Amino acid sequence: AAALASVQDASSIRPYIIHVKPGVYYESGALTIPEYVTVLGESVENTKVYFDENVGNYTAYNCAAMMTNNTSLQNISVYITNNLDNTKSQLVAIGGSNLSQPLLSASDLNNISIASVNIIMTSDVTYANAAAIQMHKTAYKLSDVNITCTISFMAYNLYAIKQALGVCIYDSVSISITGTVNNGSAYRDWE
Repeated sequence: AAALASVQDASSIRPYIIHVKPGVYYESGALTIPEYVTVLGESVENTKVYFDENVGNYTAYNCAAMMTNNTSLQNISVYITNNLDNTKSQLVAIGGSNLSQPLLSASDLNNISIASVNIIMTSDVTYANAAAIQMHKTAYKLSDVNITCTISFMAYNLYAIKQALGVCIYDSVSISITGTVNNGSAYRDWE
């Protein structure tokens, strides 16, 4: 979180790469990846980020990692193993930074890449909506992404990938959803 917060001057002519060394990391609030920044782990096997429960430290959408324009997340495993903020009725592991804006007036997001990333969501909390990846009005690419949602709670809507008014290019995406779901799917486009 500190490395992301320290980026103040990233641009198209001065992009940043934040290297995340092998290890297990615990975050207790939402991470926003600034524009023109790549977060690059060593590998999904040895670079693991766990998001802890912490009321008030997550966005309105209860999103763990927020992507902005021209950003990339690579070679990392993201773990959501409990509720992030138990005052929220939804949960998103990785989302666009425009999720809290009204859909039709939300700003467009472009050039987002999620590559060689594992997303593991396990929880015993009831949600109205849960998604491993959720994007609104976003052009993004998924490559070598593994999504595992194992839930022991009731989710009204559970999606591995949910988007609205966007474009997703994907290659080698693996999805596993297990649990009690009223309305669930691997992919949902709200266009």
